[in-house]
Amino acid sequence: MIIGNPGIYDSKGNFNSFAIQIDNIVDTDYFSVNLCIDMNIYPPQLASNKASYLIDYFNPELEIFSNINDDLFYLDDRDLMINLMAKGFGYTYAIEELIKENKIDYQEFIDNEDIFFEKLNLVKQSGEVNPYLWEIDYMEYVNKGFYPFVINSSSGLSKVIVVFNKNRSYDLDYIEDRLLLSNIRASKSVGFFDEQFWGVKVSCIKTDELSLIINKIQSVLSAFK
Repeated sequence: MIIGNPGIYDSKGNFNSFAIQIDNIVDTDYFSVNLCIDMNIYPPQLASNKASYLIDYFNPELEIFSNINDDLFYLDDRDLMINLMAKGFGYTYAIEELIKENKIDYQEFIDNEDIFFEKLNLVKQSGEVNPYLWEIDYMEYVNKGFYPFVINSSSGLSKVIVVFNKNRSYDLDYIEDRLLLSNIRASKSVGFFDEQFWGVKVSCIKTDELSLIINKIQSVLSAFK
């Protein structure tokens, strides 16, 4: 079932662009939970886990649904993406910094990983847990290149953001996959959080409406907890 409005006008003429698709896998206590923004599904594959696990991330009392940051909220989509990716996620942001400074070398990574990681450590990416990350299911989302966030404003609006890797090769680990692009720098399409590899989708929704969606998801999962 789809809870919320993923991007159509309803019978009352109201429009929204965020919903959650949740479905019980028959004869199990597993559910697939995917985010819907502008009629697109994130992640595109079924993201499934036990109801007893998922329910913790649909607790309306979680700080992520009440923390307010107007400075982040009013950034444009790509600046918002970069700011959100700067904290946590291993070496993800550090790699982008090396790309920006033209200090990335795929062959160096293959020949001597130690030298490459020394460069990454010099960037000193924050290893703190990102307070805006919506940890729905780390294995099904973040580990597959989909990073969901929630940012709230003081004006009663919230943004649900999905940052995602385009054309991700899951036969490679993240670092090697991203570094392969350094071999085609001559195309000038590879750069700091470039659109060839990074995408971002943002939905702005009333905070109260987001709360209703979260409460309904919690209710569905509670029946199977």
